[in-house]
Amino acid sequence: VDTTVFSLECSDLIETSEDKMTGKSSTTAKETLIVSDDGGKNGFGIFALNGASSTILVLQAVGAGSCIDDDNKVNILFRDGSRLELYNDGKFNCDAKMTLYFGGIFGKKKQLKELASKEIETMRVWTSKSYVEKDFSSNQSKQLMNTLKCLSQL
Repeated sequence: VDTTVFSLECSDLIETSEDKMTGKSSTTAKETLIVSDDGGKNGFGIFALNGASSTILVLQAVGAGSCIDDDNKVNILFRDGSRLELYNDGKFNCDAKMTLYFGGIFGKKKQLKELASKEIETMRVWTSKSYVEKDFSSNQSKQLMNTLKCLSQL
């Protein structure tokens, strides 16, 4: 059972840094959210950041083959019983990375709002071989929700 107490303050969840060479700033989650109960052999690493005009979620799925097709999907079951299905917006890769873009030319503002306002119970990320599925603790759900809230308010 995850009993870690963490802050839900934006300043503790996200950070903005500036590239001193280009002068461009970027806002990212301070840490990758790890959802795994065996030390990372099976599960997810979830990293959120802001792109030019979108919020980006990068899901690293470990434990079901490392290739992600450009049409693989992620299924999300929220604690309230509602569901969300999203498709990889990134390119085919064998780095186990699924990339989801929200906002700007990608739309999906409604889906981002759901992710930022509802606790995730279970997430399933499909790979070209199989899928990785993990349950989220309440703290993990809240950390992801609040990180996305903080990023999408910028």
